[in-house]
Amino acid sequence: MITSIREAEIASIPSLLRLMRAYYEFDNHQFDEAGARSGLLELLANETYGKIWLIVVDERSVGYIALTFGFVLEFHGRDAFIDELFIDEEYRHRGLGKQAMDHALDYARSLGVKAVHLEVERENIVARELYRKMGFKERERFFLMSAKL
Repeated sequence: MITSIREAEIASIPSLLRLMRAYYEFDNHQFDEAGARSGLLELLANETYGKIWLIVVDERSVGYIALTFGFVLEFHGRDAFIDELFIDEEYRHRGLGKQAMDHALDYARSLGVKAVHLEVERENIVARELYRKMGFKERERFFLMSAKL
């Protein structure tokens, strides 16, 4: 099994949309393909927003990870958010999630990012354990509210 983490590009959009649809279905979120395509185009066109990488096994895109950027005074500077991480079911439990996380965290460190955040479903015990092993800690405060503008 030959695995690589490849930076996404415009030509990656069909693969990303397939993977995003599967991820949203897995997490019981509504998938809006037109909105997802628009968001991907905007992210890929502007590196200051973040990066997205494909997880590739034997030349097949089997997952992706998206890292987006912000700024937070609490952590004294630039922060990042693991916005999405997904791996096709048949490729899980092979270390690909950790490999993708390591790649994204190394990239964030290289840019001087002070903190990286993520969301995970409470029921996703496997992912939560991976994140704990990588140094993520549950915080007393929770990101509980959003307003779509």
